[in-house]
Amino acid sequence: LYDKQGQYEQALENENKGLEIREQFYGDDHTETAASHYNIGLIHYHHGEYAKAIDSYLKALSIYEDFYSKHHPFMTKLWMSIAKAYQAKGDHEKAQEFVNKATEVSNLHKIIERSGGTENKFK
Repeated sequence: LYDKQGQYEQALENENKGLEIREQFYGDDHTETAASHYNIGLIHYHHGEYAKAIDSYLKALSIYEDFYSKHHPFMTKLWMSIAKAYQAKGDHEKAQEFVNKATEVSNLHKIIERSGGTENKFK
């Protein structure tokens, strides 16, 4: 909410407090903790701090990879967020690497949908 209102410092402070609470309650390697890292990344991204955004996104990625298959739909969203941050930072090669991962999974989802499959196969 604070981020959308342009209150960057307050948004970041609140999300960092949330991360601290989640780490205490769930531990460092839980999807709730990863969600905080992702949200912190979004705040940094929206305020042009792309290196910090990438760092936060990669922390989230390292946790989510232990819980989700690379075929899980959220992984595509996360990879695209990482790609956008690398692109904004000017690292086009690294951005393309994450776009390729997202595209591969997205294309697989389209094939499965056309064949009558469901996303539940990816949980």
